[in-house]
Amino acid sequence: MGTSTERPHDSFFLAGLDRFNRAVQAAGDPDAMLDAALAEILEIFGCDRAYVATPCDPAAPTLFVRFERVRAGFPGALAEGIELPMTEELAEHFRVSLACPEVPLCFGSGAELRLPPATAEHFQIRSLMAVAFYAGESSAWQFGVHQCSRARGWRPEEVRLFAEFGRRLADVLVKRRFHHELLDASAVVENSASVLVRRRSAPGWPIEYVSKNAREQLGYDAAALTSRPARFVDLVLAADRARIVGEIEGHLAAGRDRFSQEYRLVADDGRVRWVEERTWVRREADGTPGWLEGIIVDQTARKRDEEALRRAKDAADAANAAKTRFLRVMSHELRTPLNAIMGMNDLLGDAPSPELRRDYLDTQLRACNGLMAMINDVLTLSEEEILGAEARPCAAPFELEELLGSVVDSFEFAARDKGLGLQVTRGDGLPRRVCGDLPRLRQILVNLVGNAVKFTERGGVTIGVWRCGAGADRLAFAIQDTGIGIAAADQAEVFRPFALVDASAARQHGGAGLGLAIASTMVGQLGGELRVESALGEGSCFSFDVPLSWEVARVGGDGAG
Repeated sequence: MGTSTERPHDSFFLAGLDRFNRAVQAAGDPDAMLDAALAEILEIFGCDRAYVATPCDPAAPTLFVRFERVRAGFPGALAEGIELPMTEELAEHFRVSLACPEVPLCFGSGAELRLPPATAEHFQIRSLMAVAFYAGESSAWQFGVHQCSRARGWRPEEVRLFAEFGRRLADVLVKRRFHHELLDASAVVENSASVLVRRRSAPGWPIEYVSKNAREQLGYDAAALTSRPARFVDLVLAADRARIVGEIEGHLAAGRDRFSQEYRLVADDGRVRWVEERTWVRREADGTPGWLEGIIVDQTARKRDEEALRRAKDAADAANAAKTRFLRVMSHELRTPLNAIMGMNDLLGDAPSPELRRDYLDTQLRACNGLMAMINDVLTLSEEEILGAEARPCAAPFELEELLGSVVDSFEFAARDKGLGLQVTRGDGLPRRVCGDLPRLRQILVNLVGNAVKFTERGGVTIGVWRCGAGADRLAFAIQDTGIGIAAADQAEVFRPFALVDASAARQHGGAGLGLAIASTMVGQLGGELRVESALGEGSCFSFDVPLSWEVARVGGDGAG
């Protein structure tokens, strides 16, 4: 029996909440939510007036109705724009209401209205139900409904539903206050480089509000973010997501209401932006976090500048370290021939025969030639670095075969002394005469072939040349050796000035390690790029291609130089 009598009450309560929720959810901003809620409440209770008033304070001189819905034909406080005087009778009414906040006071049929007679008469109040509540702030509000056409009583299920409406209107008023604070802040923010964002404290932090300048500053459409609503966590770059979630949860668990973060956002166009956010936590009446409000500033340019400075510092540090290594190796390389020259000078005076003196002089000459070659390399590299982009390549016609032959002739005896093969392979359709910077091209090939012969103990060195595709006035060159090779981790370093990948190898084979740096610089000046393919113990292949104009006559077939 008890269950059957309670069902209508529950049905009325649930149906009323459903109507209220639908009306609020269909509205856009909090002002529209309040208007829709009061209009629905009038229908649910069959009343003539619904209102929200403040301050609900017996000590206040007046009471002002902030929001109101009135049926046609009945007077309304908002329509007249008046404030009601806080008489003693009205103050007593509020004292009773505030003594039991969120518990409705009911006046109606069979009970004397404790209202100022003039007020009750002016607004035709025959019955009323009212409840006091706090909307997340110190000042109290009052929500009420009036029956103006006739006196009536209030059923228990109506009182229960009315109390729940009061609690829900408190939430709407909190949202309204935050909304208008955001609008006020947005008026300032939207003329700046900052973006204002408000998120609900729920899984993923759904976005409730974004200032209109989000498109201009961060690349997001504000309306699209709030209409879904988008989850804030989904906008954060995946690599930063776990860190950001952990930091926010840590701040909330520690009770912090203000904190700052740096992270990356992925905009609608896919671009990644670094941002800095200063966040404020808005809490519910019970102290639990309700919303996160943040001011976001694009820091992409600053981060880019910081990264450029970091790279420049790393490059400067690496250059200083490389120069230190270079000076250490150079001191050894310079000292070796100088010691030979000085030693031969000491022995020369005591040589017992002309043949021995000639041998000492030959040793001095070789040491002097090696020293001169090393100094020339340093001067060449310095000249190329100083001239840089101003070192324009010259263009003059020359015979391709003469260039290749001169390079082979330069190293033929050195290769033969080590038992190495030295040959040239030619692609089909090569030009006989080309027009380009012969001195630089010869220097590049000499440096590369010399380096290959120096670091190869068995096998051989091959110079390859061919055309780069049909109709392209570019020639490609490759110097392949069967030498010691270069580890993959070191291949990016071999073209850097003053960089010595293996100082022990440099001491064993001679030289200061400048040939590749000079060749790389010159290839770049000719409009190409020097590349390397290598593996330890399996040899190396240095290749490049450069633009060279040529005549119609060709050199065809493969051959050995």
